[in-house]
Amino acid sequence: MTLFAVFCGGAGFVLGVVAVQVWKKKTEEPDFMRWAARKHLQKLKPSEEQWPKIDERIQTAVDEALQLKARSTRELWDIIERAADGVNEELTPEQRQKWEEIRPKRPAGQK
Repeated sequence: MTLFAVFCGGAGFVLGVVAVQVWKKKTEEPDFMRWAARKHLQKLKPSEEQWPKIDERIQTAVDEALQLKARSTRELWDIIERAADGVNEELTPEQRQKWEEIRPKRPAGQK
């Protein structure tokens, strides 16, 4: 019985971690951002005439947020690459060879 309880607890933990990761990834999608903003603003009960302008403002905010995220990611990788280059300068030739294998590498779409 104890083994079953431990198994269930472990399975619940793993499923919880996976669910959080899926939810986090989903919240970064533009469609989800727009949906969440609209859902929140529905509490104000905007008129049909107000929604088009509100939707424009939501879209502008989502676009700006995605641009900021992309810019921040590029800048973060610039920092990581500068640090990695600095580490490289301190290494022996043997260490540099290994470092080239294990150093952090910018994802292809992040250049």
